[in-house]
Amino acid sequence: MDYEDRILDHYKNPRNYGKIKGGISGTAGDLLCGDVVTIYLKVEGNRVKDVKFEGEGCAISMASASILTELIKGKSLDFLKKMKEKDFLDEVKVVRTRVSCALVGFRAMKNALKSLDA
Repeated sequence: MDYEDRILDHYKNPRNYGKIKGGISGTAGDLLCGDVVTIYLKVEGNRVKDVKFEGEGCAISMASASILTELIKGKSLDFLKKMKEKDFLDEVKVVRTRVSCALVGFRAMKNALKSLDA
């Protein structure tokens, strides 16, 4: 599946869309497009037991959030904390002009992780 097909698939059929009660969450936005994404994490032990997202925005931001949920489900918190923007962009493979849109969900995830350290 090429880049455009993958983005369209995740945009039209988002994975893990919705809320999680009793978990942690983080929100981020992109002022250029007006995208807003909230990532919800259910953590058990040191692992992401469940992950969901909600938001509004362009196809890139919504599809990237969907891809992110598939990527991090079941992963350790250490994996999430060590993950860099470049690592995620390598996975999503968006064009340079859409990087800020693609990173909205990623930044929301990082904001959720900050609540664990508070």
